[in-house]
Amino acid sequence: MIFYTPRMKEFILQEKKQLTHDVYELKYVSDTDMSHVPWQFVTFILPDGIGGRSYSVLSADKNEFVLIIKRVADGKKGSITLCDAEVGTSYKWVGPVGKFVLSEEKNAKLFAGTGTGVVPLYNQILTSLESGNTKDICLLFWVRKETDLFYQEQFNSLSEKYNNFEVKYALSRESIEGYHHGYITDFVDTDLSQRFDEAYLCWAPVVVDSMEEVLKKYDFDQEKIYTEKY
Repeated sequence: MIFYTPRMKEFILQEKKQLTHDVYELKYVSDTDMSHVPWQFVTFILPDGIGGRSYSVLSADKNEFVLIIKRVADGKKGSITLCDAEVGTSYKWVGPVGKFVLSEEKNAKLFAGTGTGVVPLYNQILTSLESGNTKDICLLFWVRKETDLFYQEQFNSLSEKYNNFEVKYALSRESIEGYHHGYITDFVDTDLSQRFDEAYLCWAPVVVDSMEEVLKKYDFDQEKIYTEKY
């Protein structure tokens, strides 16, 4: 496994796309190529006393990085600064770094996340599929309402391209045909826990802890559960 020494870099916001009422896709470019591995994050060094703010990498290609960030209006100022920025704004950041490790084993993998917690999972899923993993791969994606979902087209396209990948969506505050009504923990049963060799969980601590406890309840191998909490 390769890890890269973090260095301060400067990137410019090239494109900005609003995916939902509070989630943005942000593309940055630089004249410096930067290597990463599919679980890492970058830390912005923001002005005006905001300091460092870290965000998972959705995708990267040499000198281009794409992030998906939730604009938290009543939270830390970092997300507001980045989501409200004009195209052409430059930032300094450190990274990418992180140890939310994607196993290189070509085995059955379960991914579960809520909101922007699916960002590093998307990167991991894509990497695993493109590496030639033909074992079952499944994503459980939970949000509150249908309007909170994003990247459905990308995930659905992957499921069409790779017959071993499936994505299941859950809405906790709406009952709409085609979606599970409830939480991602509702998907877990004996059959699911026995289908997969590894599990990757990402989002707020309370969500990750709940999912982890349910998996353990169904005797999922504790050493094969990988988590990222933020």
